[in-house]
Amino acid sequence: MIRKHLARKLKLIREDEFNFVWVYDFPLFEWDENEKRITPVHHPFTKPDENTAGYLDSEPLKVNSMAYDIVLNGEEIGGGSIRINDVNLQKKVFKILKLDEKKIRENFGFFIRALEYGTPPH
Repeated sequence: MIRKHLARKLKLIREDEFNFVWVYDFPLFEWDENEKRITPVHHPFTKPDENTAGYLDSEPLKVNSMAYDIVLNGEEIGGGSIRINDVNLQKKVFKILKLDEKKIRENFGFFIRALEYGTPPH
C-alpha cells in the first residue's frame, strides 16, 4: 500500500498504461515457526519445479513450485499451479510436511487412490 501510494505521489506510475508481469519461482515450502515444521506455501498438491526438485530429500526449503501469478499494474489478477500427478512424489511431499499415514488416509485417501490409477498432468 505504501509503495503504491508513494509511486503515485512521485508520479512513477503512468495511469494510461497497462503493465503486466508474470510472477513465478515461488518457494514450495516455508518454515512455520509456530508449528516448528515445514508447511506448503500454496497447498500440498503443488508440483515441485523440475530445476530445484533435487533438493526435496536434502534441503526442501530450496525447492521452488510450479505456481504462478499474473499481476497488472501491481495488482494480482490471477494465478494457479501445476498439480502433482505422481503418487510417489505426492507421498514424498506429505512426508516432508510430516503428515502421518492415518491423517493422509483420512484426509487424502481418495486422492492417493486416484493417483495410483494415473492422472494426467493438470
